[in-house]
Amino acid sequence: LTSTSYNHANWLVLASLLSYCFVTHYNAPRYYNEITEKDSNPKSFISVSIISYLTAALIYIGTIVVSLQLFGARSKSFALNSFSPLDPLGTIARLTFGMSVLASFPLIFLSIRTW
Repeated sequence: LTSTSYNHANWLVLASLLSYCFVTHYNAPRYYNEITEKDSNPKSFISVSIISYLTAALIYIGTIVVSLQLFGARSKSFALNSFSPLDPLGTIARLTFGMSVLASFPLIFLSIRTW
């Protein structure tokens, strides 16, 4: 067996992205209550959840495919870092992603406050 060194920072990036991708689960009880107030059928919540998660998964898979098509083996774990630092659209995309991460934190704390 050969020894392979791992960069632990990459695992932290992966954990951060995974938690960001599925941050809505903190608010699932709230969403359930809102949907069942309007429609007493609990299957509505299940349908909305399945459609939402499948849509999110397709977006993430599509992003992976496009990133690999654009950059191939040079693709970085955070796809936006594969763009040149001098690319203005890449910089805008990275800043926009950062703002969306910051904007998702209130969703987590809102669910804690309403429990």
